Amino acid sequence: TAEKALAELGIPARVEHADLGSARGAGADVILAQGLHTSELTGTAPLVVPVTNFLDVAGLKETLSRRFREQGWLT
Repeated sequence: TAEKALAELGIPARVEHADLGSARGAGADVILAQGLHTSELTGTAPLVVPVTNFLDVAGLKETLSRRFREQGWLT
C-alpha cells in the first residue's frame, strides 16, 4: 500500500483516500491515482502519479522513488 511504500522510502507522510472530486480540492502535495484519472487531476497537486496496482508495494515504491527523484525530492 502507499503507506508501506512511503515508509520503506523513509518518507513521513499522511495518506488519505478520496474520490476524484475530493482529491481535486484536497491541497495535497502528491496525488496517487489510477492512470485513467491522472489527466483529470493534473494541476491539483505538484505531483500526480499514475498507479497501475495499488496492492503492489514493491512496484509502488519503485514508481514513487523514480518520480520523487525526477522532482528533486529524493537523492
